[in-house]
Amino acid sequence: MFHPNYTGAVALLSKSLASRDILIPPGKPLYDAFLNYFEDNDMYLAASIMGTVDTKRDWHYIEVGESRENKGSLEFINLTDSFASAIATVVDEIDSTHIYPDAIRVVGNSLQFHKNDELMYKVGKVEFSPFDQALSERCRAHFKGIRSYGDKSRLVNRLQSIPNLERLVCEEEPLLEDQGNSMVAMVENFPIFMRSMLSTRFNIEIKQSVALEIVAETFGAKSWNVFKAAADKLSFDSKPVFIYMPNTQPSSQLFYKNIFDGLAGLSKVVSGYPGIDNLVIELTGSATPDTVYVNAYNPANDKKFDFYTQHQSEFELFAPVEVSSDDESTENFAWVNDAPFGDVASQLNDILLVTSPLKSRLAATSERKNQRVLSIGKYLFTVFDAGQGRDYLKVELLVSGGGEVNSMVKPAITPIYKAEIVVQGDGVMILGDYGHDKIAALNDFTDLDIKRLTDFTGIKAARGTAVQ
Repeated sequence: MFHPNYTGAVALLSKSLASRDILIPPGKPLYDAFLNYFEDNDMYLAASIMGTVDTKRDWHYIEVGESRENKGSLEFINLTDSFASAIATVVDEIDSTHIYPDAIRVVGNSLQFHKNDELMYKVGKVEFSPFDQALSERCRAHFKGIRSYGDKSRLVNRLQSIPNLERLVCEEEPLLEDQGNSMVAMVENFPIFMRSMLSTRFNIEIKQSVALEIVAETFGAKSWNVFKAAADKLSFDSKPVFIYMPNTQPSSQLFYKNIFDGLAGLSKVVSGYPGIDNLVIELTGSATPDTVYVNAYNPANDKKFDFYTQHQSEFELFAPVEVSSDDESTENFAWVNDAPFGDVASQLNDILLVTSPLKSRLAATSERKNQRVLSIGKYLFTVFDAGQGRDYLKVELLVSGGGEVNSMVKPAITPIYKAEIVVQGDGVMILGDYGHDKIAALNDFTDLDIKRLTDFTGIKAARGTAVQ
């Protein structure tokens, strides 16, 4: 993970200023100003230009099937920086939810995990869609000098000159004079925001040519020419954006390398929309440090409630969430990066024991995740380490017969050190937050079941009444 060296950059900035008889001590005022005008994404771009971080990414996506939405930690579209990371993430999700696939197969250019003939997860390499390069360059130019806060209207006014984006709108937002960071990290914005920072915070005016050299020296380059030449040669795999079209059958998405290419692609998508005259295209601002969020909808399809109106998106432009598994898990699946999809599917079927009973699959999960599991009647209990030496207890309901976890019932989770077990006349209650939260009500428990549960969790049982 990239950790920006703001302290080092501010020290170099102070030295660069001092060499030009601009005396601002490298203390808190300069540090705070720099943080408000240059964010992590700017620092990452600068470090990439200077070759201090690896910028190559082999982008893969993880799509979550409708049957799995909101039942795990993944969004419906996720990004990983390698095939191994994608597979490790999906296996980790399966192990965490105890919802196991009954088939893993290759479908087209993707590897798919299915259960009961329904898609659980789809993994594939990100393939970028075609776009108009000239339009992308025009979109990029429109982001010059645009700040994350207070500049939505300026950006919209500029982007309305792009074909098919004439109807782009946004809500007004208050102007925040004290915040000046770029909406999207761009080399050409660095000197603009350096001049703005010095003028706004320290009442110091400098020429553009001076700002260029100060920026270069701040990020460790000898001169602006050296810095800009390195930027021009940079093969920078920025996080992709995509256009999601939920109403197509099946729903589809188009990937682009960056927000500028994405907006050019959006122009093409809008041009082919059959109800273009009724379309509202709304820019809501900076969704993440490297893109904006654009939502296109037809007001005729709005759902109106008492206090708000819900728009039904025709298509959306934004950046998917980037996810990853831990380094050890990703390394364990490094072999998939160079293996054909068919071989990967075959081995994953073996690793995840797709034809085996739940007990065997839980045992394999316990070994991979270093967890402990116990089933009692219709309940499955899992003890796992959530970090910082804290064990947590998860309670899940099994389907009739105990053959699999009931995916329709949300698991109950509590830190063990805060948990209590209260035995009542009509059953057993697991409480959290030192007895203040009801975590799970367990029925049909015998004294032997209670002893097994307390031995397994280390939570002492007491007879009494749960706190209301």
